[in-house]
Amino acid sequence: MFHRRDLVSSLLTSRSPDLLVVSGLGSSTWDVLSVEDHDADFKFMGAMGQTVPFALGLALAKPNVSVLAITGDGELLMQLGILATICTQNPTNLRILVLDNEAYAETGGQTTATAAGTDIADVATACGFPFAVCVDEHSEETSKAFLQVQGPALMVAKVTIEKLPMSIPDSLDGVTAINRFRQAVADI
Repeated sequence: MFHRRDLVSSLLTSRSPDLLVVSGLGSSTWDVLSVEDHDADFKFMGAMGQTVPFALGLALAKPNVSVLAITGDGELLMQLGILATICTQNPTNLRILVLDNEAYAETGGQTTATAAGTDIADVATACGFPFAVCVDEHSEETSKAFLQVQGPALMVAKVTIEKLPMSIPDSLDGVTAINRFRQAVADI
């Protein structure tokens, strides 16, 4: 199984300058912030289920820019129908990384449907994703394919449940965050 921060760091450390990242509620946002507080990252702090729909909107609005959504299994399960919507819109620039710890970690650790056998990658494939995989160990080839394949693409990474410190920058208030992100999107 992956350590979530190691995986997120490996994907973001040498990021393309035109990559927009949307991170999900709680742990996904702390994971992204542990790498860097980047202007072109939109971090959801309290809107569970909105990461992937928001990333889809960005991908459609900016078709020449890569968009990466980083979210958890519990959050994506709240909006599972978005996978079908994505395939009807076919944004070739959208990638979704699902950090699957098989638990609703933000609300007490209750198990999610993935702990009982629901395979989000299989659901994405059934919806029409041209690239959808579930991995439980690091593969340079799979990570490279995920980042370079014409999307929409989805990678579910099985991660260990870890209590990690929050990474919150001092300057992260709602107004500053949205203005910073809006400017970064306009500049790309």
